[in-house]
Amino acid sequence: ERSGPLRKQAADALQACRDQAKKLEAFNRFTKACVTGGTVDNDADNPRARPAGVAIPGRDQMEAKLIDNPKDLNVLTQLVRAAIQVKDYPFAKLLAMRALELDDKNVALNNLLGVAYAGSNDMQSAAAAFKKVLKFDARHGPALANLATLYAIYGNDTKARDFFGKAGAVDLGSTDVMPQAASARGGTK
Repeated sequence: ERSGPLRKQAADALQACRDQAKKLEAFNRFTKACVTGGTVDNDADNPRARPAGVAIPGRDQMEAKLIDNPKDLNVLTQLVRAAIQVKDYPFAKLLAMRALELDDKNVALNNLLGVAYAGSNDMQSAAAAFKKVLKFDARHGPALANLATLYAIYGNDTKARDFFGKAGAVDLGSTDVMPQAASARGGTK
């Protein structure tokens, strides 16, 4: 009986935490723990290391083309996608940022930068990249699906459903979409 008011107070505090986390759109381990009601995973926000011994298919040919024309955005974009495909997210980030120096409003490259950030476990930067894409093209399906995936991962199922709905038919197996998108879409029905 005496614990009743304390339990209510704790439940109210947790709900306030959840509401504030959704309002702030913070994508970190504290938000996830608050929204899910779980414990804080101290390793959840640590950057993922670059995989050892990864070979990017076609890298030599693409780099040869870049030697001839270092400003070839198509080749840079292909190389970013190839790096993402083999989960070399740090290299993909580096390439995407280099390409964005040439064209900072390139929707595909900004989206790929977001995927690379997410793959490196920098979810806040990933969200910022996806939101930047949507400023340039509010109907860009992959960015909508990626943002929906982040919302789903961090417990905002309402926004996740909304953004997946706006994304429409997107190839969830594409390198333009976060690997978690398929399971996130399935969990927000």
